[in-house]
Amino acid sequence: MRKKPNLMILGAGGGVAATVLHHLPDYRNLFGKLFLVDPHAKVKRNPFIEHKLLGYRLIRMRVDAVDRRADYVRLLKRHRVDIVLDLTDGDTIPLLEATDEAGASFLTTGLNADGRSIPETVDEVWRRKRELKRAPHIVCAGMNPGCVNVWARYGIERHGKPKAITHFEYDTSQMTRHWRPMVTWSIKQFLEEAVRDKAGLVLGRYRTRELKPNALVRRTSLRPVMAPVMPLKAYPEGFHMFHEECSSLSNMYDVPSQFIYAIHPKTMRRIIDLYAKKGRVDDRDLLIADNIENVLDGSDTIGVRLEYRDKTVYYLNSFPNTNVIGTNATYTQVAIGVYAALFTLLDGGLKGGTYFPEDLYGTYFTDFVLDNMRVQEFVFRKRGGRLKLERYDPRVALKRRSHLNHRYII
Repeated sequence: MRKKPNLMILGAGGGVAATVLHHLPDYRNLFGKLFLVDPHAKVKRNPFIEHKLLGYRLIRMRVDAVDRRADYVRLLKRHRVDIVLDLTDGDTIPLLEATDEAGASFLTTGLNADGRSIPETVDEVWRRKRELKRAPHIVCAGMNPGCVNVWARYGIERHGKPKAITHFEYDTSQMTRHWRPMVTWSIKQFLEEAVRDKAGLVLGRYRTRELKPNALVRRTSLRPVMAPVMPLKAYPEGFHMFHEECSSLSNMYDVPSQFIYAIHPKTMRRIIDLYAKKGRVDDRDLLIADNIENVLDGSDTIGVRLEYRDKTVYYLNSFPNTNVIGTNATYTQVAIGVYAALFTLLDGGLKGGTYFPEDLYGTYFTDFVLDNMRVQEFVFRKRGGRLKLERYDPRVALKRRSHLNHRYII
């Protein structure tokens, strides 16, 4: 890769893109030309982005790598794009294939596919990891999936292969001045995972179990999972969602994995009531709160629980909305994964192929994630059917040498 690669961001008008662009002036000198691709010009109206310092070119179009693949490949070659950061909700695999055809690196925060489940999509990419090799590609480099995969890999390297893995998230974000039912990330993707798609568990490599009809109905209490590390007066119910990190980690270690996601109880109750009343929840029933026009309180807490015969190990990060301006906690956690992937590509050394974050353990990706997140480790011994805290590390770290001097985005 050239010293200053040209970067193209797809979906530049979205919330994650806004957060990435908010921090990019600090690293603009690492890249050559910057192209922002989006059907709309919303990005130009964001007051929290230093537009002149970024010196970007906005290309107003909707990328279609399925029906107009040749046009997309020509776009990349015409502008000599070296890295494509995909922040859209379009089908991931066609974009990955077309980007590789153009000889550019592909980076995305998750995997999307219409008409196909998340485990099916992850499994296909996993099986083809070394098939597309004109350039190195990094997929699922967001928060969860993404950063949490590194925490899990860190724990497995220290404690061995677990019997089971549980990922959990509790987002208590809410607007400060007035209440509205809201989420802090894509409404479309949230409703697909919580309401429109089937819920489920990953049982092991390429094996799943569906929970019908959906995650909203098949709720579960987070008390047994959260109580050892988060003492609360009341614990929320969470959604059993299929998630990329569950499938990719299960493919690597052939262990059961699940993800339980909970939102603010008041918003949860509104969604439950709406579904009971009309059998669905529509996009217009929710609001995205990004901490720009609507100031947010609350935080996004994400954890990984590794289950062993004689012990239980936790990794936990909690990020408050009051720590950021012009974005929210969730988008910031995702952006950390994005920059970890970008800097890992810049660090060099990756051969052509497709990498999940857990494949990058011990690279610059791990360093950047742990530098930018206070990830706590709890080690509990199992005694008499109870957990007894044996060791607590307030901040885990793992260092390697790199020619990059860029450690922080916050």
